[in-house]
Amino acid sequence: MEKIYSKLGKLPDLKRVADFLQDFTGFIKVEEGMLFYLDSKLIVSLWREDPVDIRDVFKRLPEEFLIEVYQCSREELREILKEKLGEDILRVEEETLLRCVPLDSYNSIYYHIEEGYYEVVLIPKRFSSDRGVIVFKDREEILAVYHSRDKTLEGVRALGKIRAVFAVSEMRGFIREISKEEVEEYSRKYPRGVLKRILSLEELIERIKSKGPSKVIHNDSLMDVLSEEPSLLEIDGKMYIVSKDGKAVYAFFDKYRGGKAYRYIKNYCLFRDVEIRVYPLTREEFRMFREFKDIKLSG
Repeated sequence: MEKIYSKLGKLPDLKRVADFLQDFTGFIKVEEGMLFYLDSKLIVSLWREDPVDIRDVFKRLPEEFLIEVYQCSREELREILKEKLGEDILRVEEETLLRCVPLDSYNSIYYHIEEGYYEVVLIPKRFSSDRGVIVFKDREEILAVYHSRDKTLEGVRALGKIRAVFAVSEMRGFIREISKEEVEEYSRKYPRGVLKRILSLEELIERIKSKGPSKVIHNDSLMDVLSEEPSLLEIDGKMYIVSKDGKAVYAFFDKYRGGKAYRYIKNYCLFRDVEIRVYPLTREEFRMFREFKDIKLSG
């Protein structure tokens, strides 16, 4: 890292310095503010270690102040930002820099996505420290998150915020096609951000089973196996019950769903020696079954 400029000046001087810098990676330090640039593009501005809009930095500066410019490598900038923000903010900028597109309306996103899974990271020009993320599947929104200076919104609230910001600011959009595994990682990290079903019922079951059962029970009463904690019960490798608080909540087997499936499974267990595998469910895994309304037991 190298200091390449240091001089007392006023706000117009700061703006001239920023405009003059070409192919610049580094930061400008002014009073308690820092403006970080990657390839001459402002990526985040801080005041006393907190991300703020650059206009907030301008408003807090005295009439005259010291302007210091530090040039550094991408790796040095990455480490500085990780130390101050606790996250790798350069990842989005670097991975999708060549696919950055200006967006003047929400609908303009659709010109840049096709069938499949897409991650759209949105950075408002007026609020450069904010980040919006929308995940699309076949051109439909399935997850949304919005990070601002003081809070994170998820789901419908995040999508509403993104649409509202479009009304007052253009956006920079970083758009890339992503894998289904990356989509699932998003859903695990932001469970409340999910707008539409991401996994099929079969895929959800396979994901739960991949962790292995907590216990395997032979020839026990089905009613005695229904657990207090959320669990998936697999009967003879082909029938399924989701239980909680000692009651069956969901049931499914082949073409049978809900109450009809549960009655079939109970009768099946009465007259056979069965193997029941018990898979504990996380709160998020249990919540995901709500998407499959046809398998829910009434009452």
